Amino acid sequence: MSVYGEGNEGKPIREMASQELATIKQWRSEFCAPLSPSEIDALAHLSDAVDELWLEHVAQQRRIRERTTDPMPIWGQPAAAEPRPPTTTEWKDRVLFQELYSRNVRSSSPYRRLKLAMDYWCALWFWPIEKADLLPSRAEFLLELSLVLRGDVLEVSSGGQEQMPLFSETQPKEEAAHLVDELGFVNVDGLCEGYPRLALVQELAAERYRFLHWELEFADQFAARGGFDLTLGNPPWIRVQWSEAGVLGDADPSFVLRKLSAPEAATRREQTFARRGNRAAYLQAHEEASGIQAFLSAKQNYPELAGAKPNLYKGFMSLAWSHMADTGVTGLLHPEGAYDDPKGGALRAASYERLRWHYQFANERLLFEPVDHHQKFSINVYGPPRAPQSSTIANLFLPLSIDACHEHDGRGPVPGIKDDEGAWELRGHRDRIIPVEPETLALFSRLYDEPGTPPEQARLPALHSRQLLGAVRRFADAKTRLGDVQDYRATFHWNETYAQKDGTIKPSTQFPRTPADLVLCGPHFFVGNPLYKTPRRVCTQNSHYDAIDLTEIPDDYLPRTKYVPACSEKEYLARTPTVPWQDERGGAVSRYYRLVTNRGLSPPGERTLQPMIACPGVAHIDGVYSYTFRDTGILVQSAATWISIPVDFMVKTTASADCRPNLARRLAIIADFEHELRVRALMLNCLTTYYANLWTECFDRAFCQDAWAKQDPRLDPRHHARLNASWSRNAAVRTDYARRQLLVEVDVLVAMALGMTLDELVTIYRVQFPVMRFYESDTWYDRQGRIAFTNSKGLPGVGLPRTSRNAGPCWEGVKGMQRGTVEQVVEDDTLPGGPRQKTIVYHAPFDRCDRERDYEVVWAEMQRRYGMASAKK
Repeated sequence: MSVYGEGNEGKPIREMASQELATIKQWRSEFCAPLSPSEIDALAHLSDAVDELWLEHVAQQRRIRERTTDPMPIWGQPAAAEPRPPTTTEWKDRVLFQELYSRNVRSSSPYRRLKLAMDYWCALWFWPIEKADLLPSRAEFLLELSLVLRGDVLEVSSGGQEQMPLFSETQPKEEAAHLVDELGFVNVDGLCEGYPRLALVQELAAERYRFLHWELEFADQFAARGGFDLTLGNPPWIRVQWSEAGVLGDADPSFVLRKLSAPEAATRREQTFARRGNRAAYLQAHEEASGIQAFLSAKQNYPELAGAKPNLYKGFMSLAWSHMADTGVTGLLHPEGAYDDPKGGALRAASYERLRWHYQFANERLLFEPVDHHQKFSINVYGPPRAPQSSTIANLFLPLSIDACHEHDGRGPVPGIKDDEGAWELRGHRDRIIPVEPETLALFSRLYDEPGTPPEQARLPALHSRQLLGAVRRFADAKTRLGDVQDYRATFHWNETYAQKDGTIKPSTQFPRTPADLVLCGPHFFVGNPLYKTPRRVCTQNSHYDAIDLTEIPDDYLPRTKYVPACSEKEYLARTPTVPWQDERGGAVSRYYRLVTNRGLSPPGERTLQPMIACPGVAHIDGVYSYTFRDTGILVQSAATWISIPVDFMVKTTASADCRPNLARRLAIIADFEHELRVRALMLNCLTTYYANLWTECFDRAFCQDAWAKQDPRLDPRHHARLNASWSRNAAVRTDYARRQLLVEVDVLVAMALGMTLDELVTIYRVQFPVMRFYESDTWYDRQGRIAFTNSKGLPGVGLPRTSRNAGPCWEGVKGMQRGTVEQVVEDDTLPGGPRQKTIVYHAPFDRCDRERDYEVVWAEMQRRYGMASAKK
């Protein structure tokens, strides 16, 4: 039964109706206590009465349907053997209302009696708080049900109803008399008039909640066929939760627009009640939300939803399955949460044994305009339970692609998520149809779920083609994942809201004096780059960040911070999260180098996971997660693995919008190619003196024996050979071209270590990284390795503008140059000391990179150096 006033949101309810809630709590405890033998016996008799009423209702509904259905020969069907004149709509309505609904008839039909009993049970889940005193004891509940179901009840009221007929005027008298003889006489309207509790039940059912009892409304169909042959629907995508802002926001917008303190909210709430008189509506909204939550979460109602986040569409899934005939088909359009909710294993188990087809869409083409374009949803076709055997197609944008996939002959490469022009891909391919069978679910369970999760409860990833199943198997077979590491700590560090409220941090955009004054936000960093962007002097949006030129920053550079400590240094450190182990560095996580990742994920974006290594001292807000390792070597190895496209692919397939530790625990950590991966991760991340200790601690003479896996004049062939144990500015790789090359080499090494093939790596990039591929197709480098032009939306202001601005040089005017230089004067405000005029020199000619070709070149070189990947230990 419903529990009102729960959680922080329910605190006003607890204050407004403390006495009523205490009454409801006491009633619930007594009403839900174990049954006595006599009560069990009484319930058995009531169950028999229900069966008798339902069987008579089925027969009556059949008779009514036959009498009110006019035979109409259509589509070539033969005419009725004994045709009869058509009946009028008025007469049909009168039969329905009098015989079935018993309107203005004193002898209530089986339908009417069953409906009141069922409404009574439903009403207990939504009982009005202000009517707590009317809640029935269990004895009263059983007695009143007996009055309704068993009959032979004297009429309670003598006023008004004496003028109503005893039986329906449209019903044969013999039939009506038979019903009374067999099932007893009950006047539901009279009962409700004489019993205030039953009157309240009728009011809740008729006016507020309109309870629908499918087995009652369609009883003859359930009796004849066991359910429906076909069910189609788009159930409500509504997460059920109580929020007073939705109730009071129209009367006082501050409940929506502002974060009110508890005293402010209480004052405004009472003012709204006094002005609008909507206290009762406020309580009713809470009753409805809490009632639905409790109803959906109750195992006796929806066993498949136990533990899952309550959402109306999930309830409709379970409901539709229970109403499906043995040979029926159900088609539902609903969000993807059913397939990726961490606590939705029971729902998935019930789904997979019924699922036949699963077509996953992204709303990028705005098929549902009010819905966010990132929203994932799916068309699902279900049938009767059997061993899991279905098929799925992911990354659809229009329904026409479904037919295209089924009609395709299987020849040619599988199109990616976007085409070469950057538009969402609509073409189909047979290999996009992926079978979902017990073996496949076992694979998904190993990779995407916690250890021990049964295959039938596995989450369903968004795989684009059958070829990618091989790559998924490589990840499932990975020897080590983050969850296997013993000593590490995951933390979101400062909650952006509460850390300001309790005086830990405060807004202040400035260049920090030391790393301890820097609080990282998501735009600060990118894949393998802790110094990606810096906030502008005035920074109110995530777009108010400028790219940092790594070739010119000073050795002790720190980007601007949006927040600074608001308390003393000692207190700030005391509030910092700590590690669970003891060593010479002390307990605070900020005393360690950490692996930092973005929390918010965008699977359709350029890159989904964006890891880098943060230096000691810095903090971050909760839009970021960091992982502190006791073993620095594991830290660097994890960073090297996670910056790779293979790992990012695995994250993309989860279709998750949030990277929390439960997802991170499943990510692989590569132990092979230890020196090769570590040196590349260090050269990408160790950009300032704040990384000098990390460089020295991890340095190995084997780094100097390494080399670029590709020859190009923009790659210094002596770079690796000049490395030594002491960090210097030249240890880091700073040019755009060289940093890209390092990431390509990391991709290949990680893919090889996982046992992937070159074709699998190229397919992953071509299919799952359409935005990155689109950006690379129109990003041009000069002879010094600097980006001369890019169409990347993540790098505004980098390179020349496409067309002329203020008479300066533009890309369209110089891209064909074969020699010489182009100078661009820009205003730069990314360094301490204020805005300055800066001249950038671009050296012609300019060219683009081809990542797929680079993968081939680097793969061949790594194979030449190390042999087959599986041999590298």
